[in-house]
Amino acid sequence: MVKVVIQPGDVLAFSSAHLHASVPNTTDAIRYSVEMRTIHQSDLDAGRVAPNVDNAATVPMYRWFRHVESRQPLSQSFSVER
Repeated sequence: MVKVVIQPGDVLAFSSAHLHASVPNTTDAIRYSVEMRTIHQSDLDAGRVAPNVDNAATVPMYRWFRHVESRQPLSQSFSVER
């Protein structure tokens, strides 16, 4: 395991397919976490998806996403299950 320590105001970006966790907050300071997820339609179309090797999720995460302009679910144009 690698523990990554970041400073207040830093951003940590990683693939959600990577196994990840946080450690308990042992300070009196409040810790906030803001999460943003992105995906590109052409990656889905080309089958470029990370393998699901470390969790028991049964629904691919791309089904959570909608096209930014049309608001249509991305999964409508990606029919192959991963």
